[in-house]
Amino acid sequence: MLIVLIVGIGLGSFAFHTLANRWSMIMDLIPILLFQLVYYWLYGRKIMQLKALQSIALLSVFLVLISLGKLYPQIFNGSLLYFPTLLLLAIISLFHYLHKKTERWLILGVFALFLLSLSFRTLDNLLCQQIPLGTHFLWHLSCGLTVYLLTRALIVNLTEKI
Repeated sequence: MLIVLIVGIGLGSFAFHTLANRWSMIMDLIPILLFQLVYYWLYGRKIMQLKALQSIALLSVFLVLISLGKLYPQIFNGSLLYFPTLLLLAIISLFHYLHKKTERWLILGVFALFLLSLSFRTLDNLLCQQIPLGTHFLWHLSCGLTVYLLTRALIVNLTEKI
């Protein structure tokens, strides 16, 4: 499921950055949101051993925070929308490290990578005048690596239990 969503993220992003219309924007955002929801559900239930209601509560708070971020698109160049993701990554990173999960440094590195990628996205408009290519492409490259590394960490820790 995560791999299908990763392909969807790539296709949706390509569509949005090629066509830049409303439906392609939706095709860009939906796979990203679904990937996050599925990932956090799997990580919470399978790795953190959360009960279903705990996972539902965590994901509900996540969705509320995202909705609040959408209300203020002018803040951080529209990146406020991704701060709930950063918060959940911080929680997962800390859990992964403290519970000595396989490759426990990996998700800490992913947290740092996503923070860096969020910086690229946030500073893009500001830096476009100085850097002709901008930094938005760095946002996409580092997000792609983030998604890969998160999926890898989940798979490694799930297969360890088999």
